[in-house]
Amino acid sequence: IYVGQGATQGLTVDRLVSAVVDNGVTSDSVKRPQVRKNYSFIDVPEKVADELVEKLSETDFEGGKFFVRKAVTLSLPRPPQSRSNDD
Repeated sequence: IYVGQGATQGLTVDRLVSAVVDNGVTSDSVKRPQVRKNYSFIDVPEKVADELVEKLSETDFEGGKFFVRKAVTLSLPRPPQSRSNDD
């Protein structure tokens, strides 16, 4: 899940995880919280993602609401790696 707030806006990993848990996701389901300067990401099971996005969008944070979107994972094929035999 993409969150449009980051460290600059006062978000920390603990605050992000707490907001997710407060909205019904168990703490053991929360994976890889990442808080960057102006945005954040957090992984939750697909089955709860849509509902969590909706709930977080209505959650108060620093005088406003969280800006939340479901992130999309893009898997792009990697070009074949060349192996050099420098014998």
